[in-house]
Amino acid sequence: MAESQPMAGFVASALAKGMSKTELRQVLLRGGWPKEVVDGYLGRVVPAEPVVRSVILRVKGLQKKGASGIVLENINLEIAKGEIFGIVGPGGSGKSTLMHLLVGLDQPDAGDVQIISNNIPRSVFRDETTRELMGFSPQLPSVYDDMTCRENIMNFAALFGLSETAQKNAAVALLRLVKLEKEAGRLARNLSTGQRKRLDIACAIVHNPPLLLLDDPAGELDSTQQQELWQLLRQIADKGTTIIIASNFLGDLEALCDRIGILRNGRISEIGKPDDLRAIYSHDFEIRLSTEKALYAQITTTLAADGQSAAKKITKEGNHLLIQTPNPPATLRSLLAAIDKQDDSILSVQVMRPTIQEVFEALSSR
Repeated sequence: MAESQPMAGFVASALAKGMSKTELRQVLLRGGWPKEVVDGYLGRVVPAEPVVRSVILRVKGLQKKGASGIVLENINLEIAKGEIFGIVGPGGSGKSTLMHLLVGLDQPDAGDVQIISNNIPRSVFRDETTRELMGFSPQLPSVYDDMTCRENIMNFAALFGLSETAQKNAAVALLRLVKLEKEAGRLARNLSTGQRKRLDIACAIVHNPPLLLLDDPAGELDSTQQQELWQLLRQIADKGTTIIIASNFLGDLEALCDRIGILRNGRISEIGKPDDLRAIYSHDFEIRLSTEKALYAQITTTLAADGQSAAKKITKEGNHLLIQTPNPPATLRSLLAAIDKQDDSILSVQVMRPTIQEVFEALSSR
C-alpha cells in the first residue's frame, strides 16, 4: 500500500465533498494511478463524515461567452472563510474574466456568484450591498497618480462612507501595514511598481472587507517585490480576511495558498491542496544533488548506462544536478556508486516532490 498512501488526503477530501467512488476512481485513473492500486484502495475506504465548512463565496454554474466562443463554462466553486485560494491557468485561460465576474464587474451568460454573510447568500449581480463585503485589486493599480499615498487611501475611504476621522485613522493604519509610512506624502506616480501595488491593496481593504480578490498581483514585480507582496497577503489573511488570487506565479502560490484551482479549457478542472495535486498527478520525485568536484557530465553518463538507476530525466541547473525518478532509493544507490567512481564527495542532496509548476505543466499538456 506504499503506492496508495499519497492519495489518502485527496480521497478523504473528495468523499467529504460528495464525490462518488465511481467519479473518484475515474479521476485517479486519469491521473495515472494503476487500476489495481486504485480499486484496492477504494475498496477499503470508509466514507468520511461530511466536513462542515463555513463558506463565504459560492460560484454556481458560471458561464461566459466571448466573441470567439465560450470563455468560461460551468464554473463551480466554494471558498471557505479565512482561506487563501489560488486560481492558476495559462495565458488566455480566462482568469481575469473569472475575477471580474466574481466581483460583479461583468455579467455572466449563465450562473451566479454568491457571497454568504450572516448565513444569507447574496448575489453579486443582483445585490449591490455585496460590494461592501469585497475588496478588489486589478492587474493595473487603480490608485490616482496625482494623489499622495495618504490622499489615495482617504479618498477610497470616503467612497465607502467613512467619516473624516475614520479616513485619517485608516490612512495611518494601512500605510503602516503596507510599509509606506515614509511615503505617506509622496505622489503615487513616483512610487516603485511594488509600492504602487501595495498602495492599491491598502485602498482595496480600506473598508475592512471580509473578502479580498487580486488579479495577477505579482505580474510586474521582481522577485524581491513578489516576496514582500506575499508576506503582506499572509499578514492580511492572518487577520481573518479570505483571499482569492489569480496568478501565473505557481511556485509562490504553492507556499501561500491553502488550495489551488487549475483553470484550463474554460473550466476549473482540478481543485486541491498543493500536496494533493502533486500526489494525484505526479508520481515522480526530484533529487537535487551538489558535489564537490561537480563532475556532472560523468555522473550523468554513468547513471544513463546503469539499468537499475530508475533515473528518467537528468538536467544541470546552476551548481546542482537534478534527477527525476519514480524510485528515489534505487536512484540514490546508483548515484552514490557514480560519485564514488569519480572519487567525488557530496555537498548536499535533497529528495523532493515535484513543484506545483511541474504539476501544472503536466496537466496543461493533457
